[in-house]
Amino acid sequence: MSARSDYLGGLEPLGEEELSGYDSYLWLDEAAKRHPIVCDEHGTLRFRTDPVACWLHDRSGAYLNDLWLDVVRGLVSLDSAARHYRDIGYSLSGYHEVITAAYEELAAQIAPEPPSPSL
Repeated sequence: MSARSDYLGGLEPLGEEELSGYDSYLWLDEAAKRHPIVCDEHGTLRFRTDPVACWLHDRSGAYLNDLWLDVVRGLVSLDSAARHYRDIGYSLSGYHEVITAAYEELAAQIAPEPPSPSL
């Protein structure tokens, strides 16, 4: 069973009580926690897929890396990109890595330059 088959394969979303013991769930923001989460056959927690988002993603030929470059360029909002990752069934741990890296990159862009040391 693929990560995307949960929508058609009948995996039931886990409840908040079941998820509360997982660190990868606890750090999620409210929007991510509202997205149904399933456990795949390998025991990996994943966001439940949206079959239309998967269909569009598979046929677009676009790369997820390009999506993040557009986030950094300000062409796509971080919220929209994060929603896409959830809709295609990303694992919670992978989502955490991607979102953390995106926030760090965006923060670095808006952080003021440190003052030059005076000699």
